[in-house]
Amino acid sequence: MILTVSKQGRRFVGRLDLGDELLERLNSIAETHHIRTATFAAGGYLRDPEVATYVPDQRDIGAKVRYDGDWFVAGLRGSISMRGNQRELSLQVHLLSPKGKSVHGFLTGGSVVFLDLELDTLDDIVLVRDLDPAVGVSQWMGVQFPEPDPASGDAAGDMPGSRTARRSSHLPSFLLDDDDIPEVFKGDFLEHPSLGKCKVVNIHEDDRVTVMLPEQGKLAEINLEFFAYKIIRKEAGRQYIRLEVKRK
Repeated sequence: MILTVSKQGRRFVGRLDLGDELLERLNSIAETHHIRTATFAAGGYLRDPEVATYVPDQRDIGAKVRYDGDWFVAGLRGSISMRGNQRELSLQVHLLSPKGKSVHGFLTGGSVVFLDLELDTLDDIVLVRDLDPAVGVSQWMGVQFPEPDPASGDAAGDMPGSRTARRSSHLPSFLLDDDDIPEVFKGDFLEHPSLGKCKVVNIHEDDRVTVMLPEQGKLAEINLEFFAYKIIRKEAGRQYIRLEVKRK
């Protein structure tokens, strides 16, 4: 499993123009705005779409099939990620013809009749695609933390329009193991390496929490940026979490 948390990104909302080749336009948007990882969704109509489907018995994507005419986009979602130094688009689509025929699979071509687009970037991580031999298709096989983009001369977190103008050390992205959690809640109990067992009594916006040390009856502040989380158990709606210092 690959699971990661992104805390920095941008949202693009708009429409594509009549006659735009969809994949070419998405690649152009990614190139112009220095996007290396993003998810998106769209709705509207496509003309002469080309679709391929996964063939489980062959562990491969089947032949591309072109469907003439204008088709309603009942669902379209996808992602932009990297495969080596190249961007790779993955588009999953469900199409309906005027006569009610349904087609679904991976969209490999088609031009826009009209299409609304919502695109969300993940600027503090780079998801990497490669061939997964177990299933025979390209999947997310790893996560990287981006270096400055040579095309822009800036770090991914410094790109214009980023929700956070400069990447901050207190906004880390990190990989989650199966037992890791993305969030700590009020009332949870933490096992701190030096403070011992403590109860979370307040949550702050910048990865800090205020805890109570039951034995001393004192309050302390912990910056969770420096720790990895391991769930020990869940009981009566509370999480019991061991904090381990992150290794650099």
